[in-house]
Amino acid sequence: MNWRTKTESKIELFSDWLFENAKITIAVVFVFVVALGSQLPSLKIDTTTEGFLHKTDPMRVEYDIFRDQFGRDEKLMIAVKT
Repeated sequence: MNWRTKTESKIELFSDWLFENAKITIAVVFVFVVALGSQLPSLKIDTTTEGFLHKTDPMRVEYDIFRDQFGRDEKLMIAVKT
């Protein structure tokens, strides 16, 4: 038996077990999803340029100096209805 046949037989046994124990499988998946979902409120997303580099990274140090000299590149839009 080569490695491919062994792997296929193990996957087949595992899929048979999942099918035979469908309620347990669904319960485990549900608990896993709830456990991951419970952490969504504490999830923080940082898409800033600074977030990709360490504070001591030479490119970030140069960027911080540049930003301090010329300001941030954030845009602000103001709409006035007349």
